[in-house]
Amino acid sequence: MAERIVTDVEAGWLRQDFPSAAGLPLDRLLFCAKEASYKAFSPWTGTRFGFRDFTVRLRPDGTFLAVPPTPDPPISSRGPAGFTGRWAARSGLLLCVVALSASYVSSGLLDDLASKAGKNWDNQKQATRRNR
Repeated sequence: MAERIVTDVEAGWLRQDFPSAAGLPLDRLLFCAKEASYKAFSPWTGTRFGFRDFTVRLRPDGTFLAVPPTPDPPISSRGPAGFTGRWAARSGLLLCVVALSASYVSSGLLDDLASKAGKNWDNQKQATRRNR
C-alpha cells in the first residue's frame, strides 16, 4: 500500500518525525489521513483526487497537516494553503479527522452544498419509506 500512496517527501518526513515508530502502522495512518482530507475537501470542488494528490505530514503530537492538490478557490485567499487534522491510534484502530471551517468557503458554494445535502436527505427519506 505504501508504494501507491506515500510520496518520497512524505516518506522522508515519516523517517524524520517517527524515528522509532514503536509498532505504529505509519503507511496505514497516512492512508487514513489522506482519506479524511479527501472526504473533507473534495465536496468543495466536486473533483475526485488520488492518494498521491494530497500531501500529508503526520506529526507525533497526534496532528497532521494536509495540503490539497490545488490551493485555488473554493478556499478563499484568507484561508490556509492547507488544513490540519487529528489522528489517534488505540487498540489496533486508527482514526483521522479533518474539519474545515466554513469561513474559508464562499457563501455561494455553501448554499450549493446545503442544497445538494438537502436533496440527498429528502431522496434518502423517500427511499426508506418505499422500502417499508
